Amino acid sequence: MEVSNLESIPGKTIVRHLGLVQGSTVRAKHAGRDILAGLKNIVGGELKAYTELLVESRKEAVARMVQQAEAVGANAVVNVRFSTSNIASGAAEVMAYGTAVVIGSPAMEALLQLLVFAALLLAGLLFGRAAERRHYRDIVAREEALGDILVFSERRIPDFAAPPRTMLVVGSVVIAEDYFKRIAASLKSLVGGRLTAYESLMDRGRREAVLRMKEEARGLGADMVFNVRFETASMNDSAGGRQAMFSAEFIAYGTALIPSPAS
Repeated sequence: MEVSNLESIPGKTIVRHLGLVQGSTVRAKHAGRDILAGLKNIVGGELKAYTELLVESRKEAVARMVQQAEAVGANAVVNVRFSTSNIASGAAEVMAYGTAVVIGSPAMEALLQLLVFAALLLAGLLFGRAAERRHYRDIVAREEALGDILVFSERRIPDFAAPPRTMLVVGSVVIAEDYFKRIAASLKSLVGGRLTAYESLMDRGRREAVLRMKEEARGLGADMVFNVRFETASMNDSAGGRQAMFSAEFIAYGTALIPSPAS
């Protein structure tokens, strides 16, 4: 167990933080030592009896802190601090506290990061593509089922013998990239060209939004939607300086025409 009042251990990498650990002990003055200390105050100098008492107390506090760190699986404690406080007449508490961590060599950390990267990449490739294919099958089936509801980008509504009722309808969905798409897009951006990984994501998002808009229109009894508009809003939060995984909300909205009974 390595113990240090530095924020890190030289030559080591902190792999995991396990939280605050502490150890304390309460010691009382010995009556005999107190009398001798009073006499020593007359001439000045080191109060060896008290020095030994406090040294022993700090060692005991550190030992209890280390014991607590070992119990949570740490192999080092960093940023260690001491605190001494009077709690009663002639008695004081000595406390040691710090952050329990798991440390490893830089090579081990690099290997761990490589394994995590490979696992995320494989999961994105297998599960991400399977989810995308499943979503596309669902989109195609619903597009066929809702094919009787016509959508138009035109603002002008044709003339009807009996004016239809109108109602705003909205469809929206939030879709995120998978890890494989992110890596593929990052590599592609080095040489330029089409980002096909993101093209499929944007296509799915907009088609899904249109389908949900159509489903809302059908629920109202409408058979046409005019003046359809699209909005795409990024949901990323890049606070902290790290590039977040891309996710966006896709919105489709328009005015549904609900046939009047006389039409």
